[in-house]
Amino acid sequence: MAGTLLGNGFYPWIATDGQDFLVVWEGNGVGGIDIFANRVSGAGAAMDGPAGFLVSQAAEAQSAPSVAFNGTDYLVVWHDKQGGDVGLNDGTARGSLVSRSAMVSPPLLIGDPCRSQWPVAVTSSGSEFLVVWQVDNGSVDPWPMVDVSARRISAAGQVSGAAFPVTGAPGNQWGPVVGFGSGSYLVAWSEGGAMQGTTQSGVRARIFPAP
Repeated sequence: MAGTLLGNGFYPWIATDGQDFLVVWEGNGVGGIDIFANRVSGAGAAMDGPAGFLVSQAAEAQSAPSVAFNGTDYLVVWHDKQGGDVGLNDGTARGSLVSRSAMVSPPLLIGDPCRSQWPVAVTSSGSEFLVVWQVDNGSVDPWPMVDVSARRISAAGQVSGAAFPVTGAPGNQWGPVVGFGSGSYLVAWSEGGAMQGTTQSGVRARIFPAP
C-alpha cells in the first residue's frame, strides 16, 4: 500500500505538536538542493498538498535537515553551503521557526563553520531549543579532527549565547544527536581514534542541564 505523497526529495525528519506532524526533507529546488516541509494530520493527510512548502532556498545547497517542536512552534535546522569554508568545513548550521500554520521565519545563522555528512540535529526543552552539529577543528596527520558543537536557541527563534563545545577529546567525534528529558539535554555522538592506525571507536554521550 502506497503512503501519502508529501513532496519530492530525500531523508525526511519528523516532529509533532501532539496532534499533527511536521515532516522536513531536502529536495531539488530551483537552484539546487533546498529544504521543504509538509504538515501531516493525525489521520495521515498531507495538509500542504502533494508538494509541501519551501522552508529555505538559497544560492547554494541546503541539506540534512531535522526538526523539533517547543510547544508553540517548530524549529527546522539544516546544513547550509553558504559560508563556513574553513579547512574541511563546507558550510554553516542554519534554522528557521515554522508555525503550526506553516509560516516560516527568515533563516537564522546558528553555527559557523559546520561540516556536512550528518544532519544538524535539534531538540527542545519546551522553553528553548538545543542545536548540535559537527565541526572540523584542524587535523592530526593525515586524519581530520572532528568535534561536536552546540548552541541554544530561544523560543522566539533567536540565538541564546555563543556556540559551545560538546566534546573536544582527542580523536574524531561526529554524527551528533540530541534529546531532552528530566530537565536535561543528552547529546550523543560517534567517536574514533586520533591517529592513523588507531582502531578504537564507540558511542559516547554527555548531559547538559537545561536552564
